[in-house]
Amino acid sequence: MQSAAAFDLQLIRTFVTVADHVSFTAAADALNQTQSTISQQIKRLETRVGKPLFERSTRVVVLTYEGTILLDYSRSMLRISDEAYHKINAPELSGKLRIAACDDLTTYWLPQALKRFRRMHSNVRLEVHVGLTDPMVAMMQDQRLDLVLGKQMVGAAQGEVLATEQLVWAGDISTLEGVTDPIPLALFPDGCVYRRAATEALAQAERSWDVVCTSPSLAGLQAAVDAGIAITPMVDKFIDDMQVVGRHVLPDLPKVELALFTPINRKLSPQATLFCELLRQISMTPFNLVCSS
Repeated sequence: MQSAAAFDLQLIRTFVTVADHVSFTAAADALNQTQSTISQQIKRLETRVGKPLFERSTRVVVLTYEGTILLDYSRSMLRISDEAYHKINAPELSGKLRIAACDDLTTYWLPQALKRFRRMHSNVRLEVHVGLTDPMVAMMQDQRLDLVLGKQMVGAAQGEVLATEQLVWAGDISTLEGVTDPIPLALFPDGCVYRRAATEALAQAERSWDVVCTSPSLAGLQAAVDAGIAITPMVDKFIDDMQVVGRHVLPDLPKVELALFTPINRKLSPQATLFCELLRQISMTPFNLVCSS
């Protein structure tokens, strides 16, 4: 069978959804189909490519070697298909789109969304602002920004939750050798969710702290950690080369929500609406694939 016939986009979309949800049942719910329909579509795709794509001997759906290879190509096929559809059917956009994001989130979903948006609508002028969530949301409500990619405490119910991630203590454990209290911290400025979560966790554990570095940028916090003068609270996916300080040393930190904030009292522009949809699509892609694409 020719590859064009094998790679039916509907079957490919089902395959990616099953892989992302690690479950036929969850994929069926996501696609609003029955589990038997999902199973039939996967069997049809396996027949067409001539290889098994999932191991079915366990309760958890596991990709085969061939399935792992196909998954990356499948994401590319769907991305190109979606972009082509939007490019053909969406009206040509112009004007300006003002986007804001927290410093650590600028390397998470934002680059891929910017890249895809630019390919579809090259006539739109993009402005990207970096800062803390609360001040940027205030700027958005004051009509100085169109949307914000930021952070909030779990359950805040302010922005649209794109992902929930675990906060950890990042730094060199030797920084704390011989230190009882205060704990030396490197933090984003007042108003940051990470800062609030860290100080509340230490206060509840009756531990004192000393903020030895305050920086609006992730690079500044990284410098303080690398110098061995402080530790910092960070989403576990963002710590890069920093070490994670064990839970037995400091109190556990909560999870935080990475969220999309849009204006409350005004309608989104067509540019902002499309960008929000791109962010939602990218947020469904595993973190390592977002960073490597």
